[in-house]
Amino acid sequence: MVFMPRNIVLNIQRFCIHDGPGIRTVVFLKGCPMTCSWCANPASQNPAPEPVFFSARCQACGQCDQACSAITFDGNSPQIDRSLCNGCGKCAKACPSKALEIIGLEMSPEEVVAEIQKDSVFYRNSGGGLTLSGGEPLMQPNFAKEILRQCSELGINTAVETAGCLPWENFEKIRLHTDLFLYDLKHLADGEHMRATGKGNTRIIENLKALCKTGSQVILRMPIIPDFNDSEAQIDRLAELCLDLGQGIKQVELLPYHNLGTHKYDLLGKTYELHGLKIPDKEHLLGLAGTLEKNIKQANISCRAVFGTVTVPGIGQPDW
Repeated sequence: MVFMPRNIVLNIQRFCIHDGPGIRTVVFLKGCPMTCSWCANPASQNPAPEPVFFSARCQACGQCDQACSAITFDGNSPQIDRSLCNGCGKCAKACPSKALEIIGLEMSPEEVVAEIQKDSVFYRNSGGGLTLSGGEPLMQPNFAKEILRQCSELGINTAVETAGCLPWENFEKIRLHTDLFLYDLKHLADGEHMRATGKGNTRIIENLKALCKTGSQVILRMPIIPDFNDSEAQIDRLAELCLDLGQGIKQVELLPYHNLGTHKYDLLGKTYELHGLKIPDKEHLLGLAGTLEKNIKQANISCRAVFGTVTVPGIGQPDW
C-alpha cells in the first residue's frame, strides 16, 4: 500500500543533553531513506505509522484479526502483513491487552511547538532548545520547516540532525530557520557506505560542502562501528575532509556504537543483523579522537568522543 506522506512524529523526548547545546527537546520525525545495519531506531525508517507487537501481553483473543484485514490470527498470535498495513490503528484499538500499539502520530506544527514550549524555562537557563531528529527529518521538509520557523520566532534555539542524503532543495527549505546542524557521516568510502546504509556518500558529502559554504553552523558526527569505520585509516580520511571544509565545521564528534535498540526489531517483526557486535573500547575511541584532533587542530576544529547515549526514541512508551 502506498503511503502518502503527512506530518508524522515518531516521538518527543524532553531533557536531552547529547543532541546539541544545553537541555533540549528532541522531536523525532518518522521516515528515513537509509537502512543502517546498526540503526537504534528501526521504527523511524518507515514514514508511515505502523504497529508493534508485544508478545508477552497477547491474550490470544483474536480480536485484532476481526478488526483489520492486514492481520491473520493463527490461534497463538497475530501475523501482520505489513505490505497491507496503512497504519490505521484499528488493530490497536481492538486489542484489550495493548499487545498491539501504533508507532507514529500525525500532528500539526502548532501541536508540536506547543509541546516544545512547555520546557522553555530549561532552554533559557541552559542555552538549549529544539532538536529535530528522526529517522531523517528532511524526509518531511515542509513539516520540519514550519516547526523550525515557529520555534525561531519564539526565540527557541533550533538544531537539526541529518544524514544529508536527500536533495539540496530540502536543506534550502529549512536552512534559514536552523541555528545548528548535527551532520552524520558513516564512512568515507562510497561503496562501504552503500553496503551498510543502503545509500552512497557522494550526495552526503556534496551537501555537507554546500552547507558549510552557506556559513551555517555544523557539527560533523560519525558513529564508530567496530569492523566498519573504527580504523586509523578512516580517521585520517575524515581529517582530510575536515581540512577541506575548513571553517565550515565547528566541531567533530565520534559516537560509539551501542545496542540499546536491538529489542525494537523483534517488536517490528524485523531481524537485527549485528547481534554479538562488541561495544567500542573506550580507550580505542579516545585514541581515535586524539588522532583526529591532532590532525585537524591547524584548522581550529575541535574534536570529542561522546560517551553516554545519544537520545533514541522508545517503543511502547507515551509519545511525550
